[in-house]
Amino acid sequence: MPIAVRLVVVGGGNMGAALVGGLVDGGWDPASICVVEIDAAKRDALASSTGVNVSADLVPADGAVVAVKPGDVAAVSARLAALGVERIVSIAAGVRLAALEAVAPPAAPAAARRRQQASASRKARTTAAPPRTRPQGAWSNASPR
Repeated sequence: MPIAVRLVVVGGGNMGAALVGGLVDGGWDPASICVVEIDAAKRDALASSTGVNVSADLVPADGAVVAVKPGDVAAVSARLAALGVERIVSIAAGVRLAALEAVAPPAAPAAARRRQQASASRKARTTAAPPRTRPQGAWSNASPR
């Protein structure tokens, strides 16, 4: 019987593992997260370090974060949609919203647009903030003296 969880993270590489680690450290119940990873060693490492569920196969969930190579996002998203996952977010570089809209259920694109609008609103509020200061020499290519 498949695991039904709050969030499925597809891809347990650097981005997926960092996201899951941050969620668990931030207070999410590890039992509410499942990481889908094809590499058994990565699955075992994530399960032991974070306590989340792991699987080699996609599982039903309330929402999904797709953290796979850009060329695999459409196929993974289509399979998630077929499982009934309505909220799908991709963190893969270069994947456009239209690519997700083409395969995702009708509720997902509207949710993605609302998040983009909220993000634009936050950006508008933060552009009036004073610039951050940095210590002299920080982020410099110059060698230390």
